[in-house]
Amino acid sequence: MSSGIDDLRNEIKVAAVAGDGAFEIAAFAEVFAARLEDAEAVANLNIEPLRCNGPRGKRLELLGYAENSIEQSLIILAGRYFGHDETLTMTGAKDAIGRATGFVESAVSGWLTTNLEASSREWEYADYFSRQITEGRIAKIRIILITDGAMSERIRTIESDVVAGLRTTYEVWDQRRLIDAALPDRGSEDIHVDFTRWIPDGLPCLVTAGDDETTRTYLAVIPARVLADVFDEYGSLLLESNVRTFLSARGQVNRGIQATLAQEPERFLAYNNGLTTTATEVELGRSPQGTTIRRLHRWQIVNGGQTTASLAHFLRSDKSRNVDGVSIQMKLVTVSDSDSATVVQSVAKYANSQNRVSAADLFSTHEFHVRLEQISRRLKAPAQEGKQYQTGWYYERARGQWENDRTARGSAGEQAKFELEYPKSQRITKTDWAKYDYCWNQHPDLVSKGAQSVFADYANKVDAQWTKD
Repeated sequence: MSSGIDDLRNEIKVAAVAGDGAFEIAAFAEVFAARLEDAEAVANLNIEPLRCNGPRGKRLELLGYAENSIEQSLIILAGRYFGHDETLTMTGAKDAIGRATGFVESAVSGWLTTNLEASSREWEYADYFSRQITEGRIAKIRIILITDGAMSERIRTIESDVVAGLRTTYEVWDQRRLIDAALPDRGSEDIHVDFTRWIPDGLPCLVTAGDDETTRTYLAVIPARVLADVFDEYGSLLLESNVRTFLSARGQVNRGIQATLAQEPERFLAYNNGLTTTATEVELGRSPQGTTIRRLHRWQIVNGGQTTASLAHFLRSDKSRNVDGVSIQMKLVTVSDSDSATVVQSVAKYANSQNRVSAADLFSTHEFHVRLEQISRRLKAPAQEGKQYQTGWYYERARGQWENDRTARGSAGEQAKFELEYPKSQRITKTDWAKYDYCWNQHPDLVSKGAQSVFADYANKVDAQWTKD
């Protein structure tokens, strides 16, 4: 772990170039933002450190922001940078969060645009946030607090509350969580759903026979309101990563789904294809009607993301609407922790291949990556001056693959040999490659987008060409 922390701090120092405090904080935000995107915790973060004084001289500060069209959320990046080993206390966390939420609240109230210089960046972003929220384009706020320190054991949870009239959730990403997120085979988000919050006995289900020891399949009909509430709580994290990328690229609202909900809600179950989901653990119960699902651990939607997002959008866009009596069929597949990443990917691949989702939407499993990986292992980089050997390129088609291959070598000597042959500086990720390709082909408009947006666009381009050829 200490090596990972040292690497993280060194990356910040290098990015900062100079030791000036302002540059170092911006570099801290840039490095953490890149790693958050790699971990698929957020996409398209704009790093824009903003600082000013608010009402009664309160210090207001945030490091950046993003918008998520799937969940109609505004993501605000707050930060606490130490530059050395330190513990982030609950008091410190609340102080950093308060500065960020204070900026949003002062923006929406109009205080910042009234009292700040109109030519300042702070005024510009305050005006933008205010318009996005007051004009109804934002339904929730998500605050992500990043720190290079270690989170105190006392910070168990930070309860959601209301900021600027919107439901707001909080996440803390410290050095440990960020490094752990980069590990291979990390699996799905740690999402726990308790159906007894809505249905006292649990969600009625059928348990299928004939499954193997590591997987079991359940069939259920889930009330639309329950699904919408869970999505409102977890947002796009509920969606398996390929589905998330697909929806980000294509837009989240399906007009056909919206029309059925509005005009023929009683036929929604008949018309809709339903959901395919996975979980690592299922807690069952009993009711007079039979078996029920009481709780799910690490629940992920691998097919049906557009249905889920469209349902949530339908309810958000008009508070008078209801979906009483609307239900959605659901298939649930349990997977073990040890092979969850592999099995979830397979379930997603085959579930989506039966519907109108192109291979580009599942680009992380595309043969293009396999070919590129093979080519990268064959090609050698030019020898550096004074060195009598060549090194190789390493195309990483799965997150953490380089680190996994290195540690698999066993002894420290063999690991060092691997690093000489494939230096980490010559590791190329999928999102890196997409940007390099667009740079070479002179598309700065695409390269300037966030990594996940570029990757989604590139997936469509490559798949179309691959199919054509």
